[in-house]
Amino acid sequence: MFLKIVALTPAAIGEISKISSGAEALQCWLGARKPQVVIALGSGLGGLADSLIDPIELPFNEVSDFPHKELTIAGQDGMFRCGRLKHESGVEIEVLAVCGRWHMYEGFSAVEVARPWRAMRLLGLQNFLLTNATGSIWGFIKPGDLVLQEDFYACFEQASPFFDGPHLPQFGELFPAMQPLADAELKEVLLKAAKIKKFYCGDELANAGRAVAGSSVSHIHIKGGDTFNVYVPPHYSSEAVNPLFTLHNTTLQQIERDGSRRYDGLLWTGGVYAMRAGRKYETPADVHFHRVMGHTNVAMSLVPEWQALIHRYHDVSEKPVDALPPARVLALSIVANPAASTTHTPTHAEVTRAVATATPRFNALVLEWLFQLAERRLVEFTVE
Repeated sequence: MFLKIVALTPAAIGEISKISSGAEALQCWLGARKPQVVIALGSGLGGLADSLIDPIELPFNEVSDFPHKELTIAGQDGMFRCGRLKHESGVEIEVLAVCGRWHMYEGFSAVEVARPWRAMRLLGLQNFLLTNATGSIWGFIKPGDLVLQEDFYACFEQASPFFDGPHLPQFGELFPAMQPLADAELKEVLLKAAKIKKFYCGDELANAGRAVAGSSVSHIHIKGGDTFNVYVPPHYSSEAVNPLFTLHNTTLQQIERDGSRRYDGLLWTGGVYAMRAGRKYETPADVHFHRVMGHTNVAMSLVPEWQALIHRYHDVSEKPVDALPPARVLALSIVANPAASTTHTPTHAEVTRAVATATPRFNALVLEWLFQLAERRLVEFTVE
């Protein structure tokens, strides 16, 4: 097979230069450390990094070619932290915690937001857990629940680093497919960890949500949420055809049947995440739109870096000689607030309170997940 060499455009050369410079700065800071997993810690989730053993720190703004943040956001430190996280078994795993993130509503383009993540890929880092605080579109997905996001909808095309950014052939195809959005093996390990930590693992939200769309409007009420309109085929009753309604009832019934067990949290899978531009919460009309579309959560981040990380070559014949190996990614959200409605007005204080309440469960799940990765020899580890 011939080795493919791809010429770079001037814009691509400029962006690669900035990515390489950022990667060199990170490597200089890391020294001999070899983080096995990168964990992006969203609003209020930085407490996990407080558990790091032998930590080192690097503020975002000290990396000259990364976007420089001026906006201070409560619950986001704006700092890289590297150290070992220790499981109760004594297993220790080196992680790189990204405490805070770069948002497009801070004035950055998607290309700029993607740059630090591409630099991490250039360093050879392959396992990524992206987390954030998010609003719930559906009333039965409550604050404190966790949602494994497995699909996304960008409400504006500028949220893609491929929209107006140069093609970087080292990272992936010119017209990249957006699969897999959730790495199957990392997901399998997460679900095992969730069950060990006594999370109830809710059924797939995505398949249910996508099936909501139909040909007419019917009135429906879901217990614990608002009354709203959804599209359903006219010859079915709304309750019979709306899979999310059925999913909600089935989940509650299952938890009730398992009443002798104590669940320490609820983890939904198959989430469909919607990214809005911000810097504002949604209107009730926005929420109605997302419900009709079958989305499960909404927030103002995550999508640019998610796309940059899953960028790869599916067609081996197009792969150049210096192509990077694909990254393995999971996106995990903490539900921090119900989305806006005629009866609820979300606030950032509400978000930080909800995340603080859920943080111990989240931290326990992530630690168990890391341990299970070590058990499968998917990451390197040490034992005290």
